[in-house]
Amino acid sequence: MVPHSPAGRLRRPARRRLGPAADALAGAYEAVCPELPRIVERAPREQRGQWTCLQSRRAALDALTARLADATPAAVPALLAVVGDLEAVSECVSPRLALRNLPQPDDPELGARVQALRLELAAARLKQEADDPAARGELAALLQASEALGYAPLQAEVLGRLALVDLQAYAYDQAMQQFGAAYAIGVREDHEPAAALAARGLIMTLNQNSRFDEARVWAEAVAPIHRTARERIELSLVRTHLARLDLKLDEAQRHVDEAFALRATDEGAQAAAAQPKLDALLNTAYGDLLVTRDDYHGALPYYEQALQLQRDRLGSGHAGVIDLLVALAEAERLGGESAVARPHLEEALAAADELGITLPNGWANLGELQTAADELEPALASYRRARETGPGGMFDAIISLSEAFALRRLGRAEDSRRACEAAIAGMAAELGADHPRTHDIREQCGQIEEVHAVER
Repeated sequence: MVPHSPAGRLRRPARRRLGPAADALAGAYEAVCPELPRIVERAPREQRGQWTCLQSRRAALDALTARLADATPAAVPALLAVVGDLEAVSECVSPRLALRNLPQPDDPELGARVQALRLELAAARLKQEADDPAARGELAALLQASEALGYAPLQAEVLGRLALVDLQAYAYDQAMQQFGAAYAIGVREDHEPAAALAARGLIMTLNQNSRFDEARVWAEAVAPIHRTARERIELSLVRTHLARLDLKLDEAQRHVDEAFALRATDEGAQAAAAQPKLDALLNTAYGDLLVTRDDYHGALPYYEQALQLQRDRLGSGHAGVIDLLVALAEAERLGGESAVARPHLEEALAAADELGITLPNGWANLGELQTAADELEPALASYRRARETGPGGMFDAIISLSEAFALRRLGRAEDSRRACEAAIAGMAAELGADHPRTHDIREQCGQIEEVHAVER
C-alpha cells in the first residue's frame, strides 16, 4: 500500500469542508433563478447583482479547489483558512444584499466586463487571504484594469484589498493612501461594504501609527455605514483594539461587550456560522483586554478557546494559530507559568520558521523568558531578532526597555542607560511625553538607575 503524502493528509479536511460550500452554492443558484444564466444579459440590475454574487462565489470556490489539488504541504494550512471563510452564498439569494455588496452598472455590456474583473478579484482575494505573495501583483494589475474600465465601485473593492496587503507588510503610508481612496470612492458611489472595509483598514493603520485620537474620530464617523451584524462586530473589535492600545480600558471593555452582545443575536449567530473565524477573533480580543488589565490567568481560557477554534479550522501550521500560541505564551509568562509558556512559544517559532513568517512578538517574548532564566546573551539576540522583524515605533521602544533590563543584569550600565533613553524617547515620540505608557517606561528606567546606583 502506498502511504498518503503529507499534503494529502492535510487536504482531506479541506475537501470535506469544500463539499458543504459547493452544495450551498448549488442551492443558491437554484433558489435565485434556474433560468438566470440564459437571461442574465437582459435581466434587471437586481438579478444581475445576484448573478455576479453567485459567479464570484463560484470563482473563489473553483480557484480554491484547484489550488488545493496542487498545493505543497507548507501551502495547505493557509488555504485551509480560506476554506472556512468563503463568503456566504446566502447573501446572493437576497437581491438587496447582493446589490449592496456588488453594485451593478446600468449598462449590461459594461456589467459583463465588470463581472469578468470581479471573477479575477475573487481569485486574487483568495491569494491575499491565504498570505500568498503573488496577491499584491495581481491586485495591482486589477487596479489598473478597473481604472481603465472606469467603473468606480469596482475600483474601491480592489483598492481596499490592495491596501490590506500593504498593511500586512507594514507599508503604512501606502496602506493609508489606498484605504483613503477606497473609502472616498465607496462613499461617493454609495458602495457601503467597500467603504466600511476601507474605513476599518484606515482605523487599523492609524492604530499602528499610534494616532489614536484620529482613529477614534474615524470609528465614530463611519459607524452608520456598518449595517450588517458581521460589519458591526468587526468594527467593535477594531474599536476594542484601539481603546486597549490607548489604555482606555473601560472604553475597550464597552466595545468588546458590544461585540459579544451582537454575536448573541440571531443575525450574529448567522454571521459567525458564515465566517467561523469570527468567534476566534472575539475570544482573542477579550483575552488581549484581560492581559492589558494584568488579569493573566483570566485571559487564558479565552486564548485557549480561540486557539482550539483556530486549530480546528486551520490545523497547526498557520499564521492564525501561530499568533495565538504567542499570545497564550505571553499570558502564561506574565502569569508566572514560564514552564508551560516556553513550549508554546517554541512551537510557534518553529512553525513560523517553517512557513517563512516573521514573528517579532514571538522573539520578544522568548527574550523575556531568557532574561528571566538568566540567559542574557541569548535574550539580547532574541530582542535584536524582534527589532529586525518588527513594525518599529512603539514596538521598538518596548524592545529597548527589555534590552535595558538584560544589559543591566550583564553589568553593562552605560549600554543599559542608552537603551533606556531610546525607550523613553521612542515612546514619547509615538504617544507624547505625558502619556501613561511613557510615564511607565520612565518609571521602570528609574528603577534600573537605582539598581545601578546601589551596585556602584
